[in-house]
Amino acid sequence: MRKLKLLTLIALSAGVVWAQVKAPVPPEFQDLYSLLQRNLDYFDGKLADPGNSSAYPVNFGAELYAADAAGLMTGPGYYDTFVTAYLDRLQALGVKSVKVAIGFPMLYRPFHENFRGKPGEYEKYLAVYKRLADDVHRRGLKLIMHSQLIHPMNDQLGVGRYFASLDFNQYQAGRSSVIQTLARELKPDYLIIQTEPSTEFGDTQKKEIGDLKGDMAMLNRILGDLRAANLHTMVVGAGIGTWQPKFADWLDALVHLSELDLLDIHIYPIAHRGPVSLMTRILDMADAARANGKKVGMSEAWAYKQRDEEMVPGRMTPTDIYARDAYSFWAPVDQEFMRLIVKFARVKQLEYVSFFNDKYFFTNLDYDQVKNDGCGNDRHPCTGGEIEQLSNRALQQALKSQKFTETGLYYKRLISTAGGLPAETPMSEPRTVGSASPDGKWVSDFPLPGGRKGTAHMTMNLRVDGNRISGTIRTEAGRFKVSKEIQDGKIDGNRFTFTTTENSRNGGMTLQWEGTIDGDTISGTRKPEGSSQGFPFTARRP
Repeated sequence: MRKLKLLTLIALSAGVVWAQVKAPVPPEFQDLYSLLQRNLDYFDGKLADPGNSSAYPVNFGAELYAADAAGLMTGPGYYDTFVTAYLDRLQALGVKSVKVAIGFPMLYRPFHENFRGKPGEYEKYLAVYKRLADDVHRRGLKLIMHSQLIHPMNDQLGVGRYFASLDFNQYQAGRSSVIQTLARELKPDYLIIQTEPSTEFGDTQKKEIGDLKGDMAMLNRILGDLRAANLHTMVVGAGIGTWQPKFADWLDALVHLSELDLLDIHIYPIAHRGPVSLMTRILDMADAARANGKKVGMSEAWAYKQRDEEMVPGRMTPTDIYARDAYSFWAPVDQEFMRLIVKFARVKQLEYVSFFNDKYFFTNLDYDQVKNDGCGNDRHPCTGGEIEQLSNRALQQALKSQKFTETGLYYKRLISTAGGLPAETPMSEPRTVGSASPDGKWVSDFPLPGGRKGTAHMTMNLRVDGNRISGTIRTEAGRFKVSKEIQDGKIDGNRFTFTTTENSRNGGMTLQWEGTIDGDTISGTRKPEGSSQGFPFTARRP
């Protein structure tokens, strides 16, 4: 998958939006929320624990997100302000490893000197990444170094044009040279030479990478060059994403590469592609690697917030999909996903796990505030890129104030568990659309009062924030339509109360509502304020 890079961390922090508590799921995302939960439940049912895995020493870690901003790494003050601060906060969570992406052609001298015409630039980047490797190891952390390529998306360095200028032989030589530099100069504990062939093919349009035989030839060349230079001194891995076309063929070829030590896994979509669960493919990958004497690692993992029908190429931009992750209401989904990946890592005895969108360990955005405030002077609806900018500004503030989100604290608890597997799901608020949470849309049809013919249709849109309920109730009967705001709403367990006020010819009238939630049904009574007689109502999820 194409990843968004850190482009705006040094922007002004004005307009930062904070959210540190669980938030209700907006109506437009409730179907997606429930779909993701069903897919996670499906995977949980497939993941069996043999009972002997709790003590395996997995190096649980996270993406060093601040170091993904390749073009900013040598900027004045950037390293001390953001990279060091990010490392500090990750270490405070108790991680044992960090993953750093240094893609081709970042540490390739000809790119800087010949293509960009900037002598000395290569040395600056090499120096800052050597400092980074030393900092990671000095802290006692494992360094996972992933080298595929810099994505042309949001391209500040001109890498897209550079890829187009190279024939495949030149491209392979450059890729191999960068990997040798990483091994020789930075000495990572794990060196991952490719993880997403489909992404690399899409970004470079080198047809050989899109062909299994051509891609394996490139990997064999890189591995051979490492061996010939006596640089195969660390664990060297390669892998695929779970969405890889011709998945079974690519997996079989990788686990049979004799000089490959480790199979690396990337997982983002957790949806079903036809009858196939993309998430359960990680079970196949781990089993195939072990059966062929390979170690297993997972250098990128996050739950893609995407409906099945949105997986059609071109349906949505990667920027817009990733922007969804910024909101706090996804926290229970992200926590449940992490719980299952941690469980998977212990059951299948992975070397390491690195969660990708770990900036949400430190900051989230409030969906309602972003939607209501908008972006720009005209307060237009925020684009995916603008949401990412808001998120990165909030991250800047979070690093300064040393805050963690509930998701970050949950990860800390997961990986600090002494033995044992994580068994408790965090998705209790709201777990699914059919749970005891009243969040969302409810509908009811009832006879008109006074013996009149016909029915009235009532729509309740409810939102929960802690123990408070807000929202609207809309009633329609023929041409009569009225919408009322919910006031003084409270919820305790599955019981709730609130009031609504409406105007009539005789002045304002307040209705008192109370009732209970039972699965997909709300039932209770509503009565005029001060009256002892109530009118029953029942509403169900549509």
